[in-house]
Amino acid sequence: MKKTLLGLACMMSLAMSAQHKMEVSPKYVHEGDEVTLTYHPDMTVLKGKDDIKGIMYCWKDYHWEASDMPLRKNGNQLVSNFTVPERGALLAWKYYTCDTVDVGVSEWEYACFVLDSENRNMPSANIGWGFLRGKNTQEIAGIPTMRQVDFRKIEDEVIRMWINNELRSYPEQLTNVFWYASKLMASDTTAVNRERIANNLKLVLNIDAKEACDEEFLLKALDVAQNILRDESLSNDIIVRIKERFPDGEYEREQAFIALFKQTNKDETGTAFEELLKRFPPEKFANAFVLDNMFNHYYFNLLRAYVYTPIIKHNDYSRVEQSLAFSPRTLLATYFWHIFQIPYGRGDVTPEKIYPIATMIRNALIAKPRTIAELAYSPEEWRNKLYEDNSLAWFDYAKLLDDVNKSVDAMALLDTLSVYMGTKNADFNDFRVKMLEINGRSAEILPIIKASLHENAVSSAMIEYLKKDYVRQHGSEVGFDAYFNGLKSDDLMDKQRKEVLSRLINTPVEYFSMEKMQGGQLDMNSLKGKIIVIDFWATWCGPCKAAMPGMKMALEKYKDDEEVTFLFVATMETDKEFREKIKSFIQSKGYEEFQVCYDALNAKGKNEKVYGTYASQFRTSGIPMKMIIDKQGNARWVSNGYFGSPTALVDELSFIIDYLKSEK
Repeated sequence: MKKTLLGLACMMSLAMSAQHKMEVSPKYVHEGDEVTLTYHPDMTVLKGKDDIKGIMYCWKDYHWEASDMPLRKNGNQLVSNFTVPERGALLAWKYYTCDTVDVGVSEWEYACFVLDSENRNMPSANIGWGFLRGKNTQEIAGIPTMRQVDFRKIEDEVIRMWINNELRSYPEQLTNVFWYASKLMASDTTAVNRERIANNLKLVLNIDAKEACDEEFLLKALDVAQNILRDESLSNDIIVRIKERFPDGEYEREQAFIALFKQTNKDETGTAFEELLKRFPPEKFANAFVLDNMFNHYYFNLLRAYVYTPIIKHNDYSRVEQSLAFSPRTLLATYFWHIFQIPYGRGDVTPEKIYPIATMIRNALIAKPRTIAELAYSPEEWRNKLYEDNSLAWFDYAKLLDDVNKSVDAMALLDTLSVYMGTKNADFNDFRVKMLEINGRSAEILPIIKASLHENAVSSAMIEYLKKDYVRQHGSEVGFDAYFNGLKSDDLMDKQRKEVLSRLINTPVEYFSMEKMQGGQLDMNSLKGKIIVIDFWATWCGPCKAAMPGMKMALEKYKDDEEVTFLFVATMETDKEFREKIKSFIQSKGYEEFQVCYDALNAKGKNEKVYGTYASQFRTSGIPMKMIIDKQGNARWVSNGYFGSPTALVDELSFIIDYLKSEK
């Protein structure tokens, strides 16, 4: 039977330590043992580091569970104690700092098997040890945080050996092992041996016929039959077995939700969706195998429709709270974006109205119990992941806290977010400075502004704050520009300049006539002989509006330069009253010095002729779109999007403008 599975058998022992860099005591560990771990950083890549942390990974029941290790100093050593977890089969450790990871360098040396009462490796240990280190098995049974770490991965042939070691010691594990073995064989760089995989599958299905294995076993068998063997007959046989034995199981759940999703009248799915939730309680499927990943697509869309429809039609948020318990974590983040961030950012809802709802969603996202797969992150890693994945969303929440007069809470959240966001986001830096001042922490402002300027990520308000401090110290503004630019990173500026200039083009473009917001027409031909900076934007475009403080700074920089002119072309507006809407926006934001034009009408009567012509010519799409035309009427630079820094945007435009001015 073992030969049938993989046709390879040999033995290999796992080193209990790595050349004394780490010592395990007792040397051989059993379930429930009290163990002392001694790490010698001076013998490793972490030599000289004083911020070392450790994580223990435990392979149990065919999944990984991670825990943070408290480390105490003992001379030059770091010592930790732990109890071997119940059902733990394999232990692996990593030591790390903010920029370096040590797992023993070669093939993950810091590990040991847990032994049973007969001093054999515990069931599943060999599988875990092989797949943890495999070149082609990281996605199947690796540790997510370790997939990008540089340690030597082992070849498939070596993993086969570990699989056979497992079956030699525990032949009864075959029903658990076959799926891992099949996945390995399917990912092999050599030709897939479908005949051997098919024989293995039939073998384990015969065992199932005698022992009636659980649904996950059959779903894995179906995965092999459908996605590796592509055997329709065998797949159908497995499906019949699943449907007969698990009428309210995962497979039937998937089929039921897919059928509901495909229902013609989506407006009538609410009651039917609730009935399916009763039949298939979500908590029962928290760790479902999910054979068809498209299931998440169907389920997520049904759930979103179920929650959003009452909000859109009746401003009724009652289903939000109702759905939090059975909404997957990734969908909670989507709720936060759709229900809070978008309408809050557009001003569609008042802060007071949306605050309790946003708080409820955020709290649910943080408190939601982890799935088995998520246990592969240690508690500290998991907290870091939550903040890293949601830092921009929770930055918006901090602004909401300030809007509802909770500035102390907003400041506390910003302090936490600063660990993850640093000083690279100008909007975050600007708001943080504002909140520091409100909370009486002005002494921290200048260091943050200088650190932000080093990253070229400051706002106009931060520049004014820095200028006032400069004048206070020097008595005038003389020399401020040199001081200001000197605080920027030379390396960063050189890199940005080279990158921007590398995208120079030289293409003749058509000139147009457009209606000016201030009245009258603007014929672009009248601007020949000038460098024209065009900003295509719309009132409905968040990034367009976010970029405008930077555009205002650029306009201020060149306002007295007769060789340069700026045009702000409002395009793709759909509101019938868009002219009044644009005027109101420009006035409310203090952008009266902007030369705003309404995009001309195209053949379809839409105000996007100028933008559409240029976008088509340069095979680009999306706004904001910045474009610079030289004095001869040639487009020299086109760029889409806004990347969050007003000063970086000013520098980007300046590199092009100054280059064009210097051309002979």
